[in-house]
Amino acid sequence: MSKVLLITGAGRGIGAATAKLAGGRGYDVAVNYLRDATAAGEVVAAIHNAGGRALAIQGDMAREEDVSRTFAAIDSELGRITHLVYNAGTTGGYSRLEDADTAMMRSVLELNVLGALMCVKAAAERVAMLAGARPLRLLFPQHERPTVISPIRPRERSALHFETAKEFDPIIGARLSKHVTSLQAAARAFELDA
Repeated sequence: MSKVLLITGAGRGIGAATAKLAGGRGYDVAVNYLRDATAAGEVVAAIHNAGGRALAIQGDMAREEDVSRTFAAIDSELGRITHLVYNAGTTGGYSRLEDADTAMMRSVLELNVLGALMCVKAAAERVAMLAGARPLRLLFPQHERPTVISPIRPRERSALHFETAKEFDPIIGARLSKHVTSLQAAARAFELDA
C-alpha cells in the first residue's frame, strides 16, 4: 500500500519544504494551496523531478466544500490518504486584542481549528474504511508533538482513539516554535515511517 500524504498550506514555506521532503522519501503528496497556483506547481514539479507522485489542489481549508473536494481529488488521483500534515493557518494579522474585530477572530478559528478538525475527520473516515489499516499519522507543525489517530475497534464506543504518539517524544524535543525546528521534526517523523 502506498503512503499518501496531504499537506495543507503546502505552496510555500514549511509546507512546501515538507512536501518536497516527503516526496523524496516515497510519499505520494497532495499539495494543498489557497492562492498561489504557480508556487504549488513548482512544489509538485520538484516532487516529480525527484521521481515522486504529487498533485496540486486549490482549496480553502476553512470551507467544508473545499475540504470535501480536496479529499475527493486525493481519492481519485492518489488513492486513500495515510498521512496528514495540517499546515494551513493564519494569525489574522497583528493587533491588540481590544482592536481585533469579530470577523477576524472568526476567520482565525475557522481555519486554524475548524479546518483542522474537518481535515482530520475526512482523513479518519478514509482510514477507518481500510481493513487492518495502520493509524493515521498527523503532524501539526505548530504543535509540540504529532498525534496518532487509530481507526475504530469493534469494542470501542468512540469512532476514533486519540493518543499522543509516544514514539515521537524523544525525537521532537523542545517546542517547535520556529519553522526550521518544525521542518527538522517533520523530517524525523517521516524517517520513522520509511
